[in-house]
Amino acid sequence: MVWDEAHDQARGTAYFSTPAAFGAALLEAERANRETGRGYRIGYDGPRSVVIFEWWCACVWTVLDGTRPTFVLIEELGAVCPHPGEATPAHRRILSEGRKFALQYHATTQRPQEISKTVFENAATWFVGQQKGVNVKRFADHLDIEPERVRDLKPLEFLVLDERAGPVPPKLVRLRYQK
Repeated sequence: MVWDEAHDQARGTAYFSTPAAFGAALLEAERANRETGRGYRIGYDGPRSVVIFEWWCACVWTVLDGTRPTFVLIEELGAVCPHPGEATPAHRRILSEGRKFALQYHATTQRPQEISKTVFENAATWFVGQQKGVNVKRFADHLDIEPERVRDLKPLEFLVLDERAGPVPPKLVRLRYQK
């Protein structure tokens, strides 16, 4: 399931612009999944608000069953966090309890200081791109590297840290745009 107003994840995603349309599509996708075992990729691209995001997170919770991975991608998470450092109840629930039910959670943000600390604390893999200001030190401290390594990142360069791999330094990954 995708939360993506800008259609950054458009390839293969069927988008719905109202909670009612998204909810109906989710029910149908879940019915079809139970009958056929085929997955689905649906996204919400309607109005953004904390209330609607909380509803969307509750929808995520309802489909988690622990027998199959459920992938969730949230674009620009900071835009729907009510207060810096705080998650809404349904969002906190999927962050804290979702992995017991095979949730694979992915979120992006331009301003990490705007998102819940719970997101940071539960993240197993980090992709840190270009940063400015206090975020340079914040991520350097978390990655246990010199701030210059974060400050010197170029566009499409990321320091990737997989905390499941143990105490290893982050890897530098360079991406490129596809034509």
